[in-house]
Amino acid sequence: VLVCDLEPGTLKRIVTGTPDNTFPTTLSATGLFADLADLSPAPGLLPYKPNLRFWSDYAEKRRWFAIPDSTSRMTWSRDGAWTFPAGQIWVKHFDLESERGNPTSPKKRIETRVLVKNDEGTYGVSYRWNEAGTDATLVPDGGDGFPVNLTVDGAPYVQQWEIPSRSQCATCHSATAGHALSFNTRQLNL
Repeated sequence: VLVCDLEPGTLKRIVTGTPDNTFPTTLSATGLFADLADLSPAPGLLPYKPNLRFWSDYAEKRRWFAIPDSTSRMTWSRDGAWTFPAGQIWVKHFDLESERGNPTSPKKRIETRVLVKNDEGTYGVSYRWNEAGTDATLVPDGGDGFPVNLTVDGAPYVQQWEIPSRSQCATCHSATAGHALSFNTRQLNL
């Protein structure tokens, strides 16, 4: 089967292959964080905040990025997508308030997503946090869905959380969309 990719003007052949499952099985094994207890980033992983943070089922999000080495460069564009070196990484972490609407209630760690730019494009993997909030485990290729027990308006409430599949990540995080959706001039110009 052949596929025409209009944006770069290429013709591609769909072939069978063995998926690359060499991702670390736990978030702690990625080395992205110096301390998982408070999500202190490892050296070189830098925080950022986009101007417009889209809504994600009441989740609070934190974001970081890393450039692979001191010689790699990003190229910015005033109005278009930026270019990124192979090996660039973006991390997005999701927490939910255990009592919705009460920012002082304990946070439940839900998910941490890792987006990686490579020579072929971008791919994403997700890590689901354990109940204790001490580490997160790599989610299978097909994604995951699970209930989260919360309190809403003083009553117990179960919120269903969905972690996207890797193919769903690739649907949005494409070259045409600029790979990292919130990493462009309009989003970062504070």
